[in-house]
Amino acid sequence: MKHRVLLASALAVVLGFSAQEAWAKTYKANLSELIYAPYGVLQQASVRDDEEARVGYGSNVKGAMAINKGLFFQFAIGDLIEVTYTDGSSETFIISCNRGTSCAKPVPGTQKAAPPPSTGGGEPGFSGGGRPGGGAPGGGSGSGTVTVGPIKPPFQEQAS
Repeated sequence: MKHRVLLASALAVVLGFSAQEAWAKTYKANLSELIYAPYGVLQQASVRDDEEARVGYGSNVKGAMAINKGLFFQFAIGDLIEVTYTDGSSETFIISCNRGTSCAKPVPGTQKAAPPPSTGGGEPGFSGGGRPGGGAPGGGSGSGTVTVGPIKPPFQEQAS
């Protein structure tokens, strides 16, 4: 009888972990979005940085997302966060704990370098990249001249 209880307990634990993994969610975070602007360290982050720094970035993203999702939100262990850095590079983090400073770990093999920068061209009104064409007034090449007039003193009320 004791063996059946132990077997049932072990089975419940295994099924519990399996169910949690089956329900793991994937969240997306684009660090170019305005909600990440207050986190200055994230604005300079990239997959080119060493792994220790990226663990810190992942934990910062996890915290920022939790704050923005509300008071009672909590990531589940095994959830994934797909992060796109401001330079366009990306990687995926896995949540490994709920309390602590290093709870978001980079998933090996998910790191993608930033795409190469576009090289000019583009339709009128578009600056660099975009559809072929360009060079027309109003955009395209990203160059031009701006003329600034003399500096005027600030508005002053006239005495009556």
